[in-house]
Amino acid sequence: MTRPVVGLARTTTAGSDTRRAALTLHITGAVQGVGFRPAVARLARSLGLDGLVANDPAGVTVELEGPPGALEDFVARLPGEVPTAATLEDCRRRDAAPRGAQGFVIAASRADGECRPALGPDVATCPRCLAEVLDPRDRRHRHVFASCAQCGPRFSLVEALPFDRERTTMTDFAPCTACVREHDDPDDRRHHAQTLSCPACGPRLTLVADPGDTVRGDDAALEAAAARLRAGDCLAVQGVGGFHLMVSARDARAVARLRAGKGRRSKPLALMVADVAAAEALAELSDVERRALVDPSAPIVLLRRRTDGAAAELASGLAPGLPWLGILLAPTPLHVLLCHAVGAPLVATSGNLEGEPLCIDAADARRRLAGVADAWLVHDRRIARALDDSVVRVIDGEVTVLRRARGLVPRPVTLAACLAGGLDEPVLALGGQLKSSVAWGWRRQVVLSEHLGDLDSLAVARRFEAAVDELSVRHGRAPARVACDAHPDAVSTRYAASLGRPVLRVQHHLAHVLSGMAEHGLPGPVLGVAWDGTGWGPDGSVWGGEF
Repeated sequence: MTRPVVGLARTTTAGSDTRRAALTLHITGAVQGVGFRPAVARLARSLGLDGLVANDPAGVTVELEGPPGALEDFVARLPGEVPTAATLEDCRRRDAAPRGAQGFVIAASRADGECRPALGPDVATCPRCLAEVLDPRDRRHRHVFASCAQCGPRFSLVEALPFDRERTTMTDFAPCTACVREHDDPDDRRHHAQTLSCPACGPRLTLVADPGDTVRGDDAALEAAAARLRAGDCLAVQGVGGFHLMVSARDARAVARLRAGKGRRSKPLALMVADVAAAEALAELSDVERRALVDPSAPIVLLRRRTDGAAAELASGLAPGLPWLGILLAPTPLHVLLCHAVGAPLVATSGNLEGEPLCIDAADARRRLAGVADAWLVHDRRIARALDDSVVRVIDGEVTVLRRARGLVPRPVTLAACLAGGLDEPVLALGGQLKSSVAWGWRRQVVLSEHLGDLDSLAVARRFEAAVDELSVRHGRAPARVACDAHPDAVSTRYAASLGRPVLRVQHHLAHVLSGMAEHGLPGPVLGVAWDGTGWGPDGSVWGGEF
């Protein structure tokens, strides 16, 4: 993804020392949990600058002292030096008086101030971490939770901002001496990595099967899980943002059992493979589709299915009657090692029964998935929030997001030219009844929640309410207005009325057209065609679509 160029405009002037100057930068955007502070520290030290960088609830603060020329070099080079997972929304510059700082440090996070979303999404394992996992000589060989400052889980395990280990579910695991040494080493790529771990300090895997059959230890649990998949069993596998239900994609009987147990009669099932070569054996890939597949967000990509070779060995029940396959690359070392051990593509569908929310907790998964899973491959790192796989498709040469979830949330969406003035007050948008998500808009940005599902069940409705509460907490304020669907019986519409805020009911198909205009920067007038099933029409009846 292209990172925006951020203007570092001067706002005030202070001090007159031409030999040594100082400035403070406050940067907002996805700048926490993406290796941003170590990158800032490396750049500052390379230029001989003193000062500090620290997380705060709104983003990152950088305080710099040194020769004026070096300060300007830092400002000019910063946008090109930040990690690829970072996105810079804004940067405010304030000149200051030098205070005699010595050296450049990553300082303790600041917990005071306005809270704004500043956290990066979950990122698939980077090539360097994966190489360590596959290297028998490395201390992280076969460590299924390997990550560094620029990859690994973020949003799925954070419990509060600023993003520090003690505010994530990794607080349950004390880093060992070797991990602490990497964390403190400015030249190590795990410098200030908040999710770093190794086989010595956990987390750890366990395979549980009924009745009472338990296999502990990462290697033993992995091998036992792979053996079960090769034998035709269905596994519930705990990943980053929740569980997958997995079977061998070549086993027609296992696929049929999975469909029956999950209650998914005909919808296509996603496939997980270890690498791009395995994906190319199953589907045709354009250059754009290949880039989408290897993107750090690790989405499911809809691809045109091949009919020969390895593709001919796939079970016919994966995507009945469709020329497409939904394929994702294994996003973590756990999934990569499992794919290697089984030696075949794996069905990797959401770990829930049809119409229910995603399972994220081992006990809940054992209870709710007992009718479909034969065994559960679980770990002891808590998942803070459920994140399903994102889904994308290349349309007319561009990547179109069909489901925004793991890897894409909570990255904000910037409103395009047609709404260049932005929103003058915070607005909470609650959407419709099906394929639910919620959004918070203010100024020129919209932050969407993860995909929540259909609001037909009590469990999903409760998850919807929790997502609304979380957005308000993360922004530190209540919305000034609430927008919702016009259908009077939608769960989201009734919930909007309960919030005690002015409510704007938006006609269903008009909302689709307006969102398309906002996404693509179309100022209008336009002819919009919304043909999406059903929506509440302007005459108070259900419409199937309209122009």
